[in-house]
Amino acid sequence: MPYFLICTFLFGMSILSYSAKPIVVADSLFTNGQFFEAAIEYERQFYFASDLQTKSQCRFGKALCYKAMGDFKSSKKELLKVNIYGLNENNKKEFIYETALISYLDEDYLLCERTFLQLNFQEYDSIQQQNLLLIGTLNNIMLQKFEKSEELAKAFVKQHNQDSLFLEQQLNALHKLYSKRNLPRLKSEKAFDWINIAPGFGQIYVGKVGEGFMNIGLNLAAFSFGAFQFLNGYYFTGYFVGALSINKFYFGGRTRAKNLMLEVNNARLVDYNTKIKNQLVQLKP
Repeated sequence: MPYFLICTFLFGMSILSYSAKPIVVADSLFTNGQFFEAAIEYERQFYFASDLQTKSQCRFGKALCYKAMGDFKSSKKELLKVNIYGLNENNKKEFIYETALISYLDEDYLLCERTFLQLNFQEYDSIQQQNLLLIGTLNNIMLQKFEKSEELAKAFVKQHNQDSLFLEQQLNALHKLYSKRNLPRLKSEKAFDWINIAPGFGQIYVGKVGEGFMNIGLNLAAFSFGAFQFLNGYYFTGYFVGALSINKFYFGGRTRAKNLMLEVNNARLVDYNTKIKNQLVQLKP
């Protein structure tokens, strides 16, 4: 069976491939919604291709297959392998657009931001421009760049040819959402780093009070055990068991608190992100 699959991968549909232009078969499968089969065919064509253009098109096509299947991580992985110099101008434009979209969907907000630096909005049609403005708005929220997010959100609203009164109402509603009182209340990372030095206090700071006091108790118990062993002359036991316990409860607790803080902040950003998105998408036709 494995041998049969390998043969299918390497030589399947080869007769059609020889008589057709490169990647035509894969493109046809993609158009028909057979994304998994198309991804395999793109990979096979990439394997046999000798020119940079065909290889780049195959990588890009395979990335779009993964995107269509909802596997954004694999899609982004394929996009990062694409040699952009092997794409024509139109494909380059689409490649940058898809990279921005897929990196956002994969929650790689820094890559999405870097991709926006390569964008020329004037190269895209109005629908694509609106989509890019929406992606940029939401991406900057996740990066906690609220001023830039508001700027893009307003540009998104202005792109819709609404009457002046409605436009003013939408801009005022957005400005209110971006006002300081309505921004997500995020935990300060600088304050957290200081507070988290004391065992358990990091968990308490992020709202996990019970877990914080439990961590304090475990650290006190580990320290007390080590001290008791030393005072009674059991130096090896005191050092070995005490050190291991403190390493587990203290440093492990700090790491746990850091992860909790990131989860809390991310949840609040996502909630705020949803509010802005709901405000904007109602304008889309």
